[in-house]
Amino acid sequence: MSVRRIAVAALALLSVVLAPLPAVAGVSLAPSGVTRLAGDDRYGTSAAISRASFTAPVDAVYVASGRDYADAVAGGAAAAREDAPLLLLTAYGIPQQVASELKRLRPAKIYVLGGPGAISADSQRQLGAYASSVVRVSGPDRYHTAAAVARQGWVTADTVFISSGATFADSLSGGAAAAHLGAPLLLSAPAALSAPTAVELDRLKPVRVYLLGGQAAISAAVEATIRGVVPGATVARLAGADRYETSAAVANAVWPGKSGAVMLATGAEFADALSGAPAAHVNGAPILLTRSICTPTVITKVVSRLAPAARVALGGLSVVSAHGLNVDCAITNARSISDPRSIAVVVNKLRPLNPLGFVPPDLVRPPVSYANSPLLRSEAANALTAMFAAAKAEGAGTLRLQSAYRSYSSQAEGHAYYTRLYGQAGAELKSARPGHSEHQTGLAADISYGSSCIIEQCFGSTTQGRWLAQNSHRFGYILRYPQGLTHITGYEFEPWHYRYVGQELSRTMKRTGVQTLEQFFGLPAAPTYR
Repeated sequence: MSVRRIAVAALALLSVVLAPLPAVAGVSLAPSGVTRLAGDDRYGTSAAISRASFTAPVDAVYVASGRDYADAVAGGAAAAREDAPLLLLTAYGIPQQVASELKRLRPAKIYVLGGPGAISADSQRQLGAYASSVVRVSGPDRYHTAAAVARQGWVTADTVFISSGATFADSLSGGAAAAHLGAPLLLSAPAALSAPTAVELDRLKPVRVYLLGGQAAISAAVEATIRGVVPGATVARLAGADRYETSAAVANAVWPGKSGAVMLATGAEFADALSGAPAAHVNGAPILLTRSICTPTVITKVVSRLAPAARVALGGLSVVSAHGLNVDCAITNARSISDPRSIAVVVNKLRPLNPLGFVPPDLVRPPVSYANSPLLRSEAANALTAMFAAAKAEGAGTLRLQSAYRSYSSQAEGHAYYTRLYGQAGAELKSARPGHSEHQTGLAADISYGSSCIIEQCFGSTTQGRWLAQNSHRFGYILRYPQGLTHITGYEFEPWHYRYVGQELSRTMKRTGVQTLEQFFGLPAAPTYR
């Protein structure tokens, strides 16, 4: 059998090992690393997934269009049945990374999924350079093609999966589940059972049919028709309130016990999960859908239950980010990043306060040494007081609050001063426009000590500056404008500017190595104003 099990150690050259997911809502997760399988684009990612999971030579390779999902989701289960990889092609050519993988695999046969509109006749001819037999499996539309794939791969089937042909999300996890059970995956229109699917169900005569997704994906009328076509079969719907809950429902139904591995792919796009189905099969793994900036709580719970030895991220950091794999969405969803009253509010050059003249409701003066405008919001003030006390107790000396809350008008005065001093461009690397300043939230503190390096970058090299950089997360504060990240934050390195975000968020950012709120929440970089 031309397959290999994915293991973190075996993929050291391809892997990015991350910290384990945090425990949330009573969930305890297995301490496992993450292997990332990714290329420069969807085609390179499909080649990387194949390379990690299949040893050469292989009996067969399946290829499908990378521009659409329909042919590939049906083909993934068929490829898995033959222990074959599935690679993605452009409509009119073979991407270089895919060509290299085909050359490595040395397949005896290549199955081309979909008609010439999906994979051109010229591309089919080019594939002849990599296999002695190239066979197209297709029909006049996606429903006929899925039926043709099932007909080519199965004489009969105990189990059949049916997914919507109009949306992709449910079929991504469903494709891996079908592959795991050795079942075909057919497609149906949402409102009426597609004719080729009905014919194929009648031919296969399954004893169990799984419908993927809720009634918006596959209607009650389609379900009733299916029951009429296969009256002796058990028809079960695997669905949740959204694509992530549906993904979890699929995994819970098909993997009731533990799993040696899980694969995680973005639920926002389809490409990376398509090649994952055959690879998931050879590893006995489900494909779970996740978000870029966080892992849905329902998925976190499934991962905890499955207790995998390996987690595999499909796709690059832009679609499944490193910190997103380590942060439960319960953390990010609990804090608004737009409400100025939230301690997680993100204010930058692209995200002004709303309203611009916002005044925090609970400003207090913390009992610490200060120079100017010492007011902070109550929660931030209490945390700052504890932080200053800890710094003194741990040998970092006495810290001073140099500046905290600034009103809209005082920020306007300060910005005008910097503009006179440095010019417009220079000022905006150092000072926010009014309505765009973190100081106006009552959550930001400029910190100093003694009489040197006050509001200067040399503060970062002092004992006090180093202590803050290493320990502020313990008290819910983060260094808001780190060195080397001006292209993201819009401001020069400010080792004195600390922002209160709460201990849950600050400690998560410290653990995952994410330095800015923009990166943590998946927001656009904000180097300039609109």
